[in-house]
Amino acid sequence: MEEAEKGKILVVDDSKAIRRFYCGIFQKNFPDYNVLEADNNKRALLLARRGDISLLITDHERGIEVEKGVDLVRELRDSGASYPILMVSGHVPLKLKQEGVLEQGVSGIIYKPDIFDDIFIKIIGEFLETGKSDTYEAYSRA
Repeated sequence: MEEAEKGKILVVDDSKAIRRFYCGIFQKNFPDYNVLEADNNKRALLLARRGDISLLITDHERGIEVEKGVDLVRELRDSGASYPILMVSGHVPLKLKQEGVLEQGVSGIIYKPDIFDDIFIKIIGEFLETGKSDTYEAYSRA
């Protein structure tokens, strides 16, 4: 596959089906970006450190051992990553706040029902266009 012109979108999720779902959406709607995927934090850090990431999207919790997306966000921000990082979660905002997700540098949270809606594409497009990463916003139709 040819290298994209604008940068890279990194998708992090332990479910291959979910990663393929995101990759399909991004390749269709943002064809100028190369879409990368990782199934765990270690692989995501390796790919992210290679550079040219425009946006990272990660799930909140992964796997039987409950690897957390917030740990990935913390490591990336501590290493100087300034690109937008979005977290997808099925948890209520209070749980995420109690876990300190907001303080770790998450640019936005998208609640799982909304990934199946057009609002998801609009949100991703906005972050890719602006590159903003220093503000937190929660996105939900509810």
